[in-house]
Amino acid sequence: MFDSRPTSRVCALIMLGLVAPLLFLALMWGASTSSPDAPAGSAADANDGSYPTAASSSAWTDRGRPIKLVARPLMPPPGEAIRAAEAQLAEEFPEAVTSAPADATYSCHGWIFAAGNYWIAAEMVDLILEDNGYHPVADPRPDDLVIYRDASGRAVHSGLVREPSGRVVVESKWGGMHRVVHPIDTQPFSKEWVFYRTDRPGHLLRVSESGVCGHCTPAN
Repeated sequence: MFDSRPTSRVCALIMLGLVAPLLFLALMWGASTSSPDAPAGSAADANDGSYPTAASSSAWTDRGRPIKLVARPLMPPPGEAIRAAEAQLAEEFPEAVTSAPADATYSCHGWIFAAGNYWIAAEMVDLILEDNGYHPVADPRPDDLVIYRDASGRAVHSGLVREPSGRVVVESKWGGMHRVVHPIDTQPFSKEWVFYRTDRPGHLLRVSESGVCGHCTPAN
């Protein structure tokens, strides 16, 4: 089985990102905090312009619990940093294919749950799963959710199933860098994952222009 632990080179680049924001590779690993972007492949989840894009906002689960949405208006990663990251990723994860350009304003959880406009804290993920009717499944289908977890069970990364047969293929946002289509085990986040499914129409959280959940409606 593919060993998805970060190689020494990727680890070195990530550590560079921690002390040199220019590379933004700390944000690649930072999917443990969360990520937003307009979900591709599911019309129900596409941002049609109605989803809020304020500097900070709130959304709600189907049970009415608030989820803080945090916008990060960061400068775009410099072209040379993007090219270096792409070259390194091509070497370390040759089966991974980028599906959207590098964008540090969102990460994985916000891409799925907030239409690609925000970051959502990893600590909010299990609350969303509980309130929005997700349940673990062993037989993934297209657009099912996959949650990668660390040894403590924390949700460190998330993605959507694109090809469920054979070796499962996932699309996910790699922190502050690209959105990537990749085999489920070809990523630097975790060797442990769980598939989830919900009967609700799509993955987006509820939003309200009034800022009061009593007036909120499904986002999708």
